[in-house]
Amino acid sequence: MQVLLVGEYSRLHNSLKEGLQEFGNDVFLAGMQDSFKKFSTDFNYDAQIAIKPVFKIPNKIFNRIFKKDLPVLERGIRFYLALPRFKNYDVVQLINETPIQTFAWLEKIILKKIIKQNKKVFLLSCGADYVSVKFAEEGKFRYSIFDVFSEDNTLKKHFYHSLHYLAPEFKNISDFLYQNVSGVIASDFDYVLPLQGNPKFLGLIPYPININK
Repeated sequence: MQVLLVGEYSRLHNSLKEGLQEFGNDVFLAGMQDSFKKFSTDFNYDAQIAIKPVFKIPNKIFNRIFKKDLPVLERGIRFYLALPRFKNYDVVQLINETPIQTFAWLEKIILKKIIKQNKKVFLLSCGADYVSVKFAEEGKFRYSIFDVFSEDNTLKKHFYHSLHYLAPEFKNISDFLYQNVSGVIASDFDYVLPLQGNPKFLGLIPYPININK
């Protein structure tokens, strides 16, 4: 079986790849290596040009206009140009709702292509995404990191990394994926509760661990 894994943040997909290969599957991992952790990937779509010193001033101008950095755009462009390589896989797994981490409009274009040109696409509920953040923000967990807002609403500015997933463009991506993927898998108990009753929810599959390492 040919498997494409998209995204890498915690070595989850590297461990899964090693396990799948033990069973004779052909596995390709496209990811960003997760900064200083330098996780192994078969295709690294993280920015390599826009991070150079010469782009420091242009990046500041770009950020002031678009509220995002040039490397965010470069990621999307790199993956988009590589899309012809990612065709006809038996199974594709996305590490979360926004595995490319680019502009939302470009992310959706790429995800549409991935779904269209492969046989089955599965979504992991893993890390911050619209569904889990919305569930927590609405106070549906017994307790969560967002509980501090009830004491001091000004603290929300410190949670931008999570709360920005509630923006309309991320809800749009989330709705699109839940309508078009073959199923959604929770990777941790934190993601099981928000998915209860969702027709696309396939259940919990814990993080893979390579016990040989």
